[in-house]
Amino acid sequence: METPKLQSIALRSINLNPEGNSSTNETKRRTSLQVSTNGYIKIEDVYNELGAYSWFQFTITILLMLPEISMAMIVIAPIFTGTSNVPFACLIEGSIVHEIYTGIHPILCSVNCSKVIPHGQQYASIVQEWNLICDRAWINDFCLSIQMMGMMTGAFTASILADRFGRKNIFFLTTMLAGTFGVASGLAPNEYLYAASRFFAGVGVGGYFVVYSIYLIEFLTPSWRTLCGCISLWFLGEMFLTLAAYFISSWRILIIITSATVFLVILTYPVIPESPRYLLCNGCTEEAGKVFVQIANWNNKIHISSEVVQKLQESVKEEEKASRKTVGVKTSVVSLLLTRPMIYQLVPFLLSWFACSFVYYGITFNTKK
Repeated sequence: METPKLQSIALRSINLNPEGNSSTNETKRRTSLQVSTNGYIKIEDVYNELGAYSWFQFTITILLMLPEISMAMIVIAPIFTGTSNVPFACLIEGSIVHEIYTGIHPILCSVNCSKVIPHGQQYASIVQEWNLICDRAWINDFCLSIQMMGMMTGAFTASILADRFGRKNIFFLTTMLAGTFGVASGLAPNEYLYAASRFFAGVGVGGYFVVYSIYLIEFLTPSWRTLCGCISLWFLGEMFLTLAAYFISSWRILIIITSATVFLVILTYPVIPESPRYLLCNGCTEEAGKVFVQIANWNNKIHISSEVVQKLQESVKEEEKASRKTVGVKTSVVSLLLTRPMIYQLVPFLLSWFACSFVYYGITFNTKK
């Protein structure tokens, strides 16, 4: 059955100061959306009443996307911290003279060098500090693979956790996870703890991108949801990382400073509310109403009444029941994904995403050589 249109909007003023002092009286406007008894209210209709894409939505878009700058620096940092283009000293047996070569020079792995030692007062990369050359060169690339495995793990698990514990909680958890273990990798005493830290930093990054997309979409009307895929601040992270690497020679200081920038997101915790859709799906009607009030205040729009929020709550429950009847409670995720219509849509997206990621990360990470 087609969702009925919202039929009318009734405005009423409420005096917040019963004393009646005209100089201090404040009024607050509310709306009451009249619908049929068996009708539905969509949350998109409520968002349209509250300004569609206005000041609140613009602010939320910026605040949720800002950590992407730090995430880019965390992910791309191994280009500089794992570069092999760093100086090594080749000590020739029987001579006090030594030659300086970069870590990719083949002579370092030949018998001509009786000993290879890092050259310079500060270690410019993990390759230089832990002698990841010759038969140990694979460790450098393996650490990078470990990081990407962490990103894949985070992408798979974050959405499940966000459904269970809330968009806001998991959004801040993933950002803090990426920042904490990004900094930890800069403090790692050996390549083993470094690899472990990069894995968990990758979990945070992968989880952030999944949750941030869901989180932002649930504040927007359908016509504005393409923002989540069309606008990105990733390029700013690449630019800031390159600038920082130009001035910072120590790989440890570089990775600690760039990773620590993500902790600034904690300042936005009091400002960013939980997703109203998530709150309604979990029966938190009062909390959802408070978020709608916040949106209305930011957008300078009339408040929706508690009756509308309650009706919206009932509509969400009805949609859940209808969805369970259509899909079936015992239907597994795998069987749902393997239906023919889903395969026709899923496969092209997977191939496109794999091709883009393969080319981008392949070219990007290969520049460290």
